[in-house]
Amino acid sequence: MTLANGTARSETMRWTGQMSSQAIALLVSALHLGASQIEPQIYSQFLMAIKMVFMTLAALCVRGILLAGQRKNEAAGEWTQRLKS
Repeated sequence: MTLANGTARSETMRWTGQMSSQAIALLVSALHLGASQIEPQIYSQFLMAIKMVFMTLAALCVRGILLAGQRKNEAAGEWTQRLKS
């Protein structure tokens, strides 16, 4: 893999992550608030929507970290087997 391919893949994943985060935030806000405007009367609902978005994205981050660690361990095992043979 060349440097250009690696950079392109990295940027694509970063962009995809940003767009996914925005889509999740918009979806949760729309489900919690509906078509109402953000006014002092619904600040509590707005804060609840923000907390739900944060918890959802935090859970996705933890899942990604665990999966990346698992993949790293599998790759390390493959290299160890290659070195032994």
